[in-house]
Amino acid sequence: EVIKKLLGYGIMATINNDIDFDTAYLIAQEFGVTAKKKNVVKEEDILAWKNRNNLEFIECACRFTEEYHSNYNEDGKSKREEMKNLIKEMKKSYDNIDINIFNSVQNVNLDTIISYRKGNEFHHFLEDFKNE
Repeated sequence: EVIKKLLGYGIMATINNDIDFDTAYLIAQEFGVTAKKKNVVKEEDILAWKNRNNLEFIECACRFTEEYHSNYNEDGKSKREEMKNLIKEMKKSYDNIDINIFNSVQNVNLDTIISYRKGNEFHHFLEDFKNE
């Protein structure tokens, strides 16, 4: 239906195309939905702001801090740091890889997922075959 609306506006698009926010807002309104603009703040922008304002941040005070040291690999780097470096390397070839990874967890069709957990419930795609 969205593609049909876009065609009505003279916009040739497929499900894989990005559209500008103004167009998305108009289309969303036609379906009775209010579109909101997503703001993406990158870590390097936060660090630049911190440095420009001579701020010091404290370490995370959450309960997972205790496990922090157990999450290091053989190089002495945390998994988080390892993933950040991997994405940084991938950005050399794929400019928007970080945004694409983030977007990949949105609007997921649960019929295409092997398994998922919702609250205390675990679901697996084979459940659908058992019910047939």
